[in-house]
Amino acid sequence: SSAAWSFQPSTSNAIGAPSFMTGATGGFGGFGGGGGFAFGGAAVHPSGAEAAADEEAEEPQKYQSEVAVNEEAGTVLLQLKSKLHHLKAGQWEHKGVGQLMLRAPKDDPTKPFVTFTTEAGRVLYIANVHKSMKVIVNDAKNTVSWSAAWAPEAGATPTLQSMQAQLPKGKAAVFGQEVAKVQATME
Repeated sequence: SSAAWSFQPSTSNAIGAPSFMTGATGGFGGFGGGGGFAFGGAAVHPSGAEAAADEEAEEPQKYQSEVAVNEEAGTVLLQLKSKLHHLKAGQWEHKGVGQLMLRAPKDDPTKPFVTFTTEAGRVLYIANVHKSMKVIVNDAKNTVSWSAAWAPEAGATPTLQSMQAQLPKGKAAVFGQEVAKVQATME
């Protein structure tokens, strides 16, 4: 008769890894397994209050940027969070996420302009609003599109460029209405 022989080191689990790597609950150090951290094979489970605090700390934090508005440049008539796109070679090119603003100079409110500032505070777009500028509102896609003289590259001569802004639900019409209001005051 043959005797069965088996080797089971005391510092390893069933797959041969040291117990501090897999813990009592599975996964590296007990993470992803039974909810506690294990070192040396003993699982440590946080109390109910500690577990709740850990869960809150692990949730992704939403970044809320506060774009500083230069009050000397003019009055803010409308400010909306948006994604800005520029029509380049027949395709919408994403320019960034930030604040789309309709503004008017303090000294001449009949000369409004549109600006787009990224969440980092970089001004990517400034263009004058003209009386004949058409704003196309697409409520289904929550976008507004328009064309205005703008130079996408620093130092370039401004040319007619098509822009599109993706806005929060219901805000596309608001932007279109505000532009129409300021156009009505223009000569």
